[in-house]
Amino acid sequence: MPFFGGGSRLGVFSSVLGKHTTYRSERTKFDATGDFSFTECRLLNKRGLLVQIKVDVFAKELILAAGQHRVYVPLFDVVGAEAVVEEDVKGDSYRLDVWFCPQQYLKPSVRVLKRMRLAFNSEEDRSEWYEALRARQPAGKVLVFVNPYGGKRIARELFHKNLKPMFAIADVDYDKIETTHRMHIQEECESLNVDRYRMVVAIGGDGTVDEAINGLSRNPDPRARFVPVGQLPGGTANALAEVRGVDNPVTASFYAAKGSYRPLDVMKVANETGTIDLIATCM
Repeated sequence: MPFFGGGSRLGVFSSVLGKHTTYRSERTKFDATGDFSFTECRLLNKRGLLVQIKVDVFAKELILAAGQHRVYVPLFDVVGAEAVVEEDVKGDSYRLDVWFCPQQYLKPSVRVLKRMRLAFNSEEDRSEWYEALRARQPAGKVLVFVNPYGGKRIARELFHKNLKPMFAIADVDYDKIETTHRMHIQEECESLNVDRYRMVVAIGGDGTVDEAINGLSRNPDPRARFVPVGQLPGGTANALAEVRGVDNPVTASFYAAKGSYRPLDVMKVANETGTIDLIATCM
C-alpha cells in the first residue's frame, strides 16, 4: 500500500534567500519543453549583484549563485508558482512568486513553506517559467477526508490552515468529505472510483487513516490497492505519521501536494471466520 512521504535526503539552503528575495532578469535562455530543461538566466538582485540561475537536469536542482554564495533549491521542493498582479514600483518588470518547502538543516523531517520572488523583463519569460513549474505537478484529483471528531478534534483547523493553502499554491484539484459516522471513510474507499482520484488524504488520527487503507483493500477494483494514502496527523498519538516522518502538518501537506509516496507494509489479521482487519500502524 503506498503511503506518502519522502526520504531522508538533506536539502542545502543558504540564508541569502531569506523568506522573500526579489531578483531581476537581464537575459533569459529558456526551453519550456521536455523535463524543465532551461539552461541559464542572468539575474540582478536589488543590491546590484549579478546572480546566475541555472538547472542541473541530472541533480534536478535550482542553483542560485552570487559570487561565493550559492543556494541549492531541489526542484522537488518547489510547490508552485504564482504571478504577482500588483504593479511594480518602476512599472517595467513582471514578477513571479515561487513557493518552495525546504527541509530544515537540523531536522530534515520538518519542512517550512518559503517564497522566492523573481522579476522578468517580459511577460513571455515569466509565462515560460510559470508553465514549466506547473508542468511538474502531478495530474489528477485528490480525495480529502476530514474527521472532525477524531483525536484532538483539530482536523478542520489542519485542513484550512495547512492543506488548503498548500493545495492552492500547487493548484491541486480535490474533493473534500467530512465524516459523519464511524467507518464513513472505509465505506467511501470501498467504492472509490480509481479513475477519478489519484490519491486519498485522511485528516485525523491512526484510526482515520486505517479506515482508508481497509476501504481501499476491500475495493473490488484491484488498482485501488495502489492508490496512495496520506495523512495529516490530527489524532492523539499519530503513530503512523510519526514513523513515516510526516507528523508535521506542513510537511504532510507538502507531500500531499507533491503526490510523493513510499511503499507501506500492511498486515492482515484473520481467524477461522475470515479476515478481521488490515493493520498498518505497527509495521
